Order: sequence, then C-alpha cells, then structure tokens
Amino acid sequence: MRLLASAPAEVVDDFSRTARRVPFAGGRILMSPGATCEAILFPIAGQIRVYQMGEDGRAVTLYRIQPEEACVLSVAAVLGGQGFPALVETESSGEAWAVPASVFHRWVEQHAFWRRYVFGLLAQRLGDVLAKFEDMTFRRIDARLATWLLEPSRGGPRVRCTQQEIADALGTAREVVSRTLAGWQKAGWVRTGRGWIEVLRPADLAALTDKSSAV
Repeated sequence: MRLLASAPAEVVDDFSRTARRVPFAGGRILMSPGATCEAILFPIAGQIRVYQMGEDGRAVTLYRIQPEEACVLSVAAVLGGQGFPALVETESSGEAWAVPASVFHRWVEQHAFWRRYVFGLLAQRLGDVLAKFEDMTFRRIDARLATWLLEPSRGGPRVRCTQQEIADALGTAREVVSRTLAGWQKAGWVRTGRGWIEVLRPADLAALTDKSSAV
C-alpha cells in the first residue's frame, strides 16, 4: 500500500499480518447511524459514499472514501467509543483491507505513524466539510450546479448521472436541480436525457461559477 510507503517496518509487518482483503458488492449499506464500528476499511477499489439522510428523505453526501483512505467517521467512532453517526453505502463493487477496530485503536496508541495519519485525516475532512458548508450556505444553486457539471473529472461534455445523484452531491432537492436544468436546456446551454446531461455551452455555465450570493 502507498499509505505505508513511509511507515516503519514494524507498522508494515503489523498491517500485513492483520489486515484482511474483503470484497464488497455495490448498493449495500455498510453502516447506519448508531451502529458499532467493528472494523476500519481501507478501500482498494470501488466507490463508497458516506452521507446523512434528513427527515424529509433528502440525502446529503458528506464525502466519498478514496482508495487506501480510512473513513474518518469510523476512526472517530472507534477512538471515541461512540456509535457511528451517518450512513455508509457502497456505490459500486470493489474490495478493501479490513482491520479490526480494537486492533486499529491499539495501533494508534502505540505508533506515532498512525497518530499522524489520524490527525492528518481529521484535518483534511474538517477542511472538506467546512468548504462544503460554505458552498451550501453562501453560493447560489445555479453556480454550484455549474461548477459540478464543469468539474474536469467528469470526463467530457456528456456527464453520466441522474438528477437525484446531483441533488445528493449538492445537498439540495431533486426538484431544484430539475428546474435549473430545464431553464438551461431552454436557453440551449445543456441537453438532458435519461441518466445523462450534455454541456453545450460551457462558457455560459462557467460565467455562473463566480456567483457567491446565497439562495
């Protein structure tokens, strides 16, 4: 694992002896609010989403766990001896290294390497959450949607996604996304179909991305 590239030999040996390689299927709920975290997962491949569900049924994505990156809420729950505070769902099939929670807790107590890793993970995720909060609070939905569609990682002018997936990513309602896209389609900026959105006039969308007033 690249994560262990700078780790002491003892840490690498402990991980090699303890971690189990486990597969997971897509569309499964791995953790629910209040559940006890039995293991820390380090994904190797596949997509895992961490999110919260509101009383109105609206989901807000907190983050996705990247390859070889532990779930920061799982780490916090294990170290703090508390129940898990969110939902974890596998969005695609994959596999991960699994380390028993009690073992990981001991590693953090014993090794400076794991303490630095945990502090770095917490700092990174706190920054991500604060940025998301600022985005949701102070930027208009049209600017946020335009930014999301123009993200280079989307891989081209035609974005494969559903309007519900976009709403979950942006922390808004599907109806808001649908209404915004309908206006853009009428203006000739985008074209939509079942499970895809094609950006026709990226310059017009880019002009929206510097808007910062809240809706």
